[in-house]
Amino acid sequence: MGHPAHFADDDHDHVYTPDELAAAARRAGFRVDACYTLFPYLTRNRLLRAAGVTGSWLFQRLPYFSERGRTIMLAGVKT
Repeated sequence: MGHPAHFADDDHDHVYTPDELAAAARRAGFRVDACYTLFPYLTRNRLLRAAGVTGSWLFQRLPYFSERGRTIMLAGVKT
């Protein structure tokens, strides 16, 4: 998961982890088919953030980074 300071603004009441988001979706009656992160947090440096976005396809294949992205993607079906 990215550093919490990255999300420090008035729009973020709670920064979910992938496990928390998947659990919330299940409680809401969804079957979770996939839940993963994109765009690893590589520091607040603008160039490194851009590298994380541009190289997201590579980072998704690396276990450390694939679990610590700044964006959570969840796919599910309402049951």
